[in-house]
Amino acid sequence: MYNENYLEHYGTPRHSGRYPWGSGKDPYQHGAAFLGSVQRLKAKGLTEKQIATAMGYESTGVFRAHKEIALEEDRGNRISQAVKLREKGLSPTAIGKRMGLNESSVRSLLAANSKTTINKSAATANMLKEQFKTKKYIDIGDGSENVLNVSKEMMSAAIERLKVEGYDVMYVKVKQATTNHATSVKVLVPPGTKYKDLANNQSEIKPIQDVYTNDAGLTWRTIETPVQIKRSRVLIKHKEEGGTDKDGLIELRRGVPDLDLGKNNYAQVRIAVEGNKYMKGMAVYSDDIPKGYDVIYNTNKSIKKSDDDIYKDLYDKDPNEPFSSIVCQSHYKGPDGKEHLSALNIVGDDGSEHIAGAWRKWDKNLPTQFLAKQPRETAKKQLQLDLDQRKAALEEINAITNPVIRKKELEDFGDECDSAANEMKGAAFPRQQTHVLIPCNSLKENEIYAPNYRNGEEVILVRFPHEGIFEIPRLIVNNKNKEAKNMLGQAPDAVAINHKVAAILSGADFDGDTAMVIPTKNQNLINKSPLEGLKDFDTGMYELSKSDPKFNRTWKKGSETEHKQMGIISNLITDMTIQGASDDELARATRHAMVIIDTGKHHLDYWQSERDNNIPELIRKYQKKVDGGAGGAGTLLSRAKGEKRIPERAVYAPIDPKTGKRMYRPTGGTHWDATKKKMVPNEEKITNMAYYDDARSLISTNGSLIEEIYAAHANALKALGNEARKQSMAVEIPKINKAAKDYYANEYQSLKDKVRVAKTNSPLERQAQIIFNEYWKTKLIDNPSLISDKSKQKKERAKLIRVARSRVGAKSQTINITEKEWDAIQANAVGSTLLKDILRFADADELKKRAMPKDWDVKISSAQKSRLKAMYDRGYTQAEIADALNISVSTVNKYISGDKE
Repeated sequence: MYNENYLEHYGTPRHSGRYPWGSGKDPYQHGAAFLGSVQRLKAKGLTEKQIATAMGYESTGVFRAHKEIALEEDRGNRISQAVKLREKGLSPTAIGKRMGLNESSVRSLLAANSKTTINKSAATANMLKEQFKTKKYIDIGDGSENVLNVSKEMMSAAIERLKVEGYDVMYVKVKQATTNHATSVKVLVPPGTKYKDLANNQSEIKPIQDVYTNDAGLTWRTIETPVQIKRSRVLIKHKEEGGTDKDGLIELRRGVPDLDLGKNNYAQVRIAVEGNKYMKGMAVYSDDIPKGYDVIYNTNKSIKKSDDDIYKDLYDKDPNEPFSSIVCQSHYKGPDGKEHLSALNIVGDDGSEHIAGAWRKWDKNLPTQFLAKQPRETAKKQLQLDLDQRKAALEEINAITNPVIRKKELEDFGDECDSAANEMKGAAFPRQQTHVLIPCNSLKENEIYAPNYRNGEEVILVRFPHEGIFEIPRLIVNNKNKEAKNMLGQAPDAVAINHKVAAILSGADFDGDTAMVIPTKNQNLINKSPLEGLKDFDTGMYELSKSDPKFNRTWKKGSETEHKQMGIISNLITDMTIQGASDDELARATRHAMVIIDTGKHHLDYWQSERDNNIPELIRKYQKKVDGGAGGAGTLLSRAKGEKRIPERAVYAPIDPKTGKRMYRPTGGTHWDATKKKMVPNEEKITNMAYYDDARSLISTNGSLIEEIYAAHANALKALGNEARKQSMAVEIPKINKAAKDYYANEYQSLKDKVRVAKTNSPLERQAQIIFNEYWKTKLIDNPSLISDKSKQKKERAKLIRVARSRVGAKSQTINITEKEWDAIQANAVGSTLLKDILRFADADELKKRAMPKDWDVKISSAQKSRLKAMYDRGYTQAEIADALNISVSTVNKYISGDKE
């Protein structure tokens, strides 16, 4: 039992004399003595906090850090002792007796490398010191250890080592982008730094984001300069040499260490080439590479082009993004036995986003640009299935046992239904999946290698953006093709096709383009032959030279402008299709769409394409505004996402308890209009679908049955959302149970601490806030009118913080809740305010699962039963049904087999 009058003096940390770790050059030289002291105090009943206080520590965190260092040092000493005894000829058993350890512990020590095992915190400290070569101050706040993939104790130990060398830790306030509050940032600063220097140079605070470890801090790597392979290793296949047939594909020789794909048969990569150039595309192995080369780079560029025009320029403005995109690096062991950087740079921040298995995770729901062009019965069936799925989800939410979680889930569900009314997507077809496209020209034009599907079955391919049913090839699965099988094997999400099939898919190439594969059995799906006006059309005819003034005016691949232009042309083609446009008119619009798709990649003259295909004339003919004016979206399907300006409304809108509709009130806000030279009311934009209560208000003048089907679906979604919100208003939130709060005091405090950490987000989020502040200062200097325009300020600030977060890769932290903490929540030991904060940062699906009745997986709802039966009747697999209903496959099987009523 702890005695408050008991005191055992141990000096003060980092001093010589009576302090157990002794004195001398190494302040941590007597780790065993320190640990022995800790053990004795612990044996006397002292808690960790009491031990820290008794030993003169200012905080438990610092004590833990010193303990971590002592453990490292002690283990190192024991390893050294064991090694020395073994060198003297003692057996593990004899060594164990000498050291007071069992034999297995001795063997563990002998197996360890004494020079590496004991130095994790030292290695991490050295890494932090290296950071100061490129950074003035370093953000080491909560979450830094997560970014670095080391333990919190390890991070603290490394910092304590640096403190001994004169480094210091300071705290500085950084203003938040969207509130008037400030976040306290914990910063590691070099010796001699004064607080005022840090406070006045906040933009110099940088996160630790260009290093990583794969062994919990034992070794550290930096983002390395990409290996530039020699051009002599690359055979470029130009347009005249068949390169167009595999445009974007990078073929690799097997068994070349620096070009090894590891366990993958394919990946989207970037490979640097000497001369500060690089190639991009899908990489696969090939057994048909001429002697003397290791890589074949396929391109649709002419042989008349120089290599410099075919390769892309490495981006030299940001050393962390040399390919203008985030990539993941890897290493291999060379013939010399040493580790080297691979020449393959996998696209994505963790190497898992663009390798085998990544594409099958993509969204499967069917957008209007595809489904609305299919038979009305097919569209109606998939839309109804989507609605059934949402009804079952609502019934599941109402089964949640925790009222706060149930209330939040109902409100979120209502908003999701409103959003779904804008999108109007249909449910996926059975076994439908997105696949990345790989060329294999030994396949016939009506064949596809698709190991996820049965040999001989028929499938269709749909690529997005999707312009019409004339871009849907219908193919037969041939999984016996030797070339494709040798190249892809049992690919989880890649298919091989003849290059002529890619041409039908709105000119797809093979640098990472994807298509949705849908089996046609029992599905009423239509397609038609490619339009005559699209035959032999090559977007390359619009390629701009670098000397053309318009070259730098084209947008970048994946930019907001590109998405906007694609949306405009896709909407036009959808409106034209619904209103019965001729094949010639559809070909004109589709040619222009193909140019828009390729402009970001190849700098095309889309302005000339617009003139050549007379797009303005098609807009005047097939698209009219909701109010009847010329131009704009022409049918409900394209009008739904159109925007309408309305007076600015309150941000947090209440819910009408009778109808479930969100109620708004005008803010009355105004701003100075420099053009009109007067104060004008603030406005905001909302979608047409959100503006009109009845979706039928958006149907075109002539109308069409497909518009009626989609209007009915949108109205049903709106009604379902209102119903969910109405139910949320009826949920009663219980008061906090004081007795439970006392009983679960530790859990309550733990949850509060987790929320506090999550609110500060990660060090990358704090870095984003710092970058935002710098962006915002510049923005105000360049745009003084923003100072008085609060409405525009809000939008600009939101945009800039998104840019800042994207720049540093900031991601929100997730709160992990223990079983006992969950018990505290269920016992009402946690108030609704704290619980709402917990819900903001916790894994929503995991919490929802915990809050469901224990027998929910076995005893499903009536809505789920109906949905299960409907999906089974329509050909979905048991695994697909289980995944959609969030139940086990065995439960699905029981209901299908009739074991349950």
